[in-house]
Amino acid sequence: MICTLFMPLIVTTSTYFPFVVGKAIFSRILIEFAIILWVPVVILSKDYRPRKNPVFIALSIYILIATISSIFGVSLNVSFWSTYERMQGLIDLTHWLAFSIMITSVFRTANDWIWALSFNLGVSILVSIIGLGQYFGIESLMSIIGIISQSTRIESSLGNATYVGAYCTINILISGALMCWAFGINNVKDSSFKAKGGRQSRDRRKNTGTNQRYPNFNKSFSYWILFYLVAIAVNTYTLALSGTRGALLGLGIASIYICVYYTFAGKYRTLRPICLGILVFMLIAAGVFMGFKEQSIVKKVSQTNPITQRVAQFNLSDESLISRWHTWKAGISATKERPILGWGPENFIIAWAKYFDHTSGVKERFDQAHNKLVEEATTKGVLGLLSYLSIWATIGLTIRKYLKNTNAAQQGFLLFISAALIAYFVQNLFLFDTLTTYLEFIILLSLVAALSPYFWESKTSDPNNSKNTKTQTFLNGTLRLPIKVSPNTITYSLLIVLIPAILSAVFWLNIRPFSASQHTMQILLENYRWEDRMEFYEKAIELSPGLSNYTHILFLKSALSDWDNMPAETKQSVKTIVENETVKGLLLEPHNWRLYYSLARFYQIATLTDLSLLPRADHYTDMTSKLAPNTLEANIIRDVNSQLHDLIDKSQTPGK
Repeated sequence: MICTLFMPLIVTTSTYFPFVVGKAIFSRILIEFAIILWVPVVILSKDYRPRKNPVFIALSIYILIATISSIFGVSLNVSFWSTYERMQGLIDLTHWLAFSIMITSVFRTANDWIWALSFNLGVSILVSIIGLGQYFGIESLMSIIGIISQSTRIESSLGNATYVGAYCTINILISGALMCWAFGINNVKDSSFKAKGGRQSRDRRKNTGTNQRYPNFNKSFSYWILFYLVAIAVNTYTLALSGTRGALLGLGIASIYICVYYTFAGKYRTLRPICLGILVFMLIAAGVFMGFKEQSIVKKVSQTNPITQRVAQFNLSDESLISRWHTWKAGISATKERPILGWGPENFIIAWAKYFDHTSGVKERFDQAHNKLVEEATTKGVLGLLSYLSIWATIGLTIRKYLKNTNAAQQGFLLFISAALIAYFVQNLFLFDTLTTYLEFIILLSLVAALSPYFWESKTSDPNNSKNTKTQTFLNGTLRLPIKVSPNTITYSLLIVLIPAILSAVFWLNIRPFSASQHTMQILLENYRWEDRMEFYEKAIELSPGLSNYTHILFLKSALSDWDNMPAETKQSVKTIVENETVKGLLLEPHNWRLYYSLARFYQIATLTDLSLLPRADHYTDMTSKLAPNTLEANIIRDVNSQLHDLIDKSQTPGK
């Protein structure tokens, strides 16, 4: 499971969307193989069996509602498989639920999580170093990825500067949590809780740090402290060079939360006024920067890095803000049409297209809402939004519960972990979940789910695990059955079924889609003959019909770009394959207006040499107009279709 944390570094240059597809396949295969190793462990050892947890209950309800929404949505296919561009959907959610349950059952104590978070932090440093190499044009670092070039905004192995900013923000705050733990570890000889109510003994309470004035920096400083400081510095610098304003806002809100909380409830009394001072300084600095951004000295400061430059340029007429505002309006309007269960996960672009108006001046197409709450409401309805918010409610209540009886190190650790979650939530109000940021969320969610009165022990000693529930009694082989069944027998029996099932899942859910993505990529390569590209197309949709939406659109787009240079025989072959294969994509996705649009453009061009295809051009133009009436694409093909009819009418009129 720990190897899954390497996912942000995975880039597969042979696939379509190289920064996305490889990451998804890598993480899913590792999770699936982890299940094979995990099942025998939980059967044979009661210490590793999952506990009932409100966070997991909320997450499970959320996935259940997402599943129901998918069934009643506009495209079950997209809701399950998603697209090559995102690689999320139900298949991704179920994998992350399994990952979260497994990692929480195995990593039960603070020490376990310190190692896991430190490993995650190490990966973030590598991502940042690659990004810094990209910014400064260091070929040896850029060659690690192979397909990135020098840029004024860091993209690194994540493929997008906004993803980098969100990822670094979370890891800055994780570094802070680990710093608190490291600074306090030598101050608290024994910080464990008693079994009942988490109350500490009188001797232990002396060491909680509640009445301490200063942390013992000399004793606790180590190479780990240096590692965490480097992580903070590198991730902060990378965040600045990514120029991601939403991530910076998330970090700012999280920092305010930390300062306010510690000012009133911090264990180290001397640090309370310092936190208050930092809070006042941050607010004044932000106010001065934004209030005097037109002054020469502020302009000079703003030019030092991409993020200050982009913050200084921000105003209410900012293009990115305007585009998001109109996207949110379209999403809210679409929610009113399907208020209970929404349009189905991953179907936002279908809802958006129906209510978006291109006269707003926004030219960008949005397949995500760039606001998590709008996204949930649009795709999963009110039930989905409430279930999503319930996850956050259970996270907040759990952290609040365990913040009450902590020593200074534990308080600081949980404070920064909760701040990381706040930063994630805030930046997601302007962005959306990606594979990398969702990994970070699941790690933090799982840590919160692992909290218990025994979390701070060096070894878990939860007495609940020693109780023989009906399930555990059965697994222990002591349940009275006609034939006594030992745990080993149960384990072998399950593995006989489980291993073939997992191997089948690896093949059908991962290897075939990965290969299909490679064939999709080959369609775009102009050095192949069209006969070869048609074979790649057919193979891609055969290997993964569920993800063929982009494959169909790319094939049509490539055919149109080369249409004038194609021999007549090749054109006929392309038309035949479009009629036999591409149109089938509409059976899986009857509301896919982008595919209707692509087919309309194809038949409009093909009609110029074959007038019998005009009715098809009309049909697909009408369907695009019906599904995406006010989009720029619909407006274009309506105009083109009108011009096409005029041209044909003139050519058929006698004397002209």
